Amino acid sequence: TAAVIHYIQHHLSEPIRAEKLAKELFMSRPYLSAKFKAETGDTLTDFILKEKTEEAKRLQKKIAKDQFDFNDFLAQIGSIKKMGNLKDLASMIPGVNKVIKDIDIDDNAFKSIEAIIYSMTPYERAHPDAINGSRRQRIAKGSGTSIQEVNRLLKQFSETRKMMKFAATMKNPMKMMRGMRRR
Repeated sequence: TAAVIHYIQHHLSEPIRAEKLAKELFMSRPYLSAKFKAETGDTLTDFILKEKTEEAKRLQKKIAKDQFDFNDFLAQIGSIKKMGNLKDLASMIPGVNKVIKDIDIDDNAFKSIEAIIYSMTPYERAHPDAINGSRRQRIAKGSGTSIQEVNRLLKQFSETRKMMKFAATMKNPMKMMRGMRRR
């Protein structure tokens, strides 16, 4: 059971299927489900749902407290990449399909962003505000990008954090979005 819980907690950003989990642990799915329920009292599906809900709440609290950092951002990029082709994903958004049908979206769009983030120290990833000029220069050299690209990412990240914090502190962000559309 500890192996199952460990696997689930380390794969929250991706779809977790009982069949795949059972295969990873060299068990049949029915045996895994029965054993897990007997030992924990929860069904495997309920436990996965509970863990994913807790992870979402944890992330929402970090956003509301303005503690969203590059580690969280990297996890979100990983989740997006696991969903598939960016153009296919964007086309699922109502109205976007017509706009992007002639636009070529590069699937390697995240590579330079990831290179920049991976060139940061763990401290810098956790504390983006600590990244000064000399750190930016080192990050640019380490990632094979320019200082301007590092600056652009830091600025976009800062703006995104502000927007996310604003949305997280609102009681009903969807109601506000509908109100903005009417103006």
